[in-house]
Amino acid sequence: MAVLTSLWTRLRGWRTLLWSLLLATVGVMQALDWASLLPDGAAKGWVLIAIAFVTAWLRVITTTPVGEGGND
Repeated sequence: MAVLTSLWTRLRGWRTLLWSLLLATVGVMQALDWASLLPDGAAKGWVLIAIAFVTAWLRVITTTPVGEGGND
């Protein structure tokens, strides 16, 4: 329980923003027809694989550790 209390305290100033992002995400998920965003057939799998590799590549080339802001 102490971990949750500590996390809740550290999120001060971020909680409202996180709530707004959660609501916006739910709204987007409801509004979009996700099946129409990707091509049909075998290409769908390749597109998803490409997105995953690009995301991983971006994580590798960035210098800021995960979870830390870049306030240089």
